[in-house]
Amino acid sequence: MPMDELSLPENHPNPSEADDQPTEKDCLEADLPASIQKAIAELLQGEKEQVLHLDCLSDELYGAINANL
Repeated sequence: MPMDELSLPENHPNPSEADDQPTEKDCLEADLPASIQKAIAELLQGEKEQVLHLDCLSDELYGAINANL
């Protein structure tokens, strides 16, 4: 058995699945700090609107993550 399979929990999704997205919401991060939630929402909105300052929004998210660590 390959080493990477040994380190995965039994309920881990199969890495060979095409979409590689979790199918159950219970495995997603919950109770994020407000600053991170706000930065994620702004980044997603910026991607949706195809704004030119996505790099700034991305930096805001990384900053919010680092500040909360």
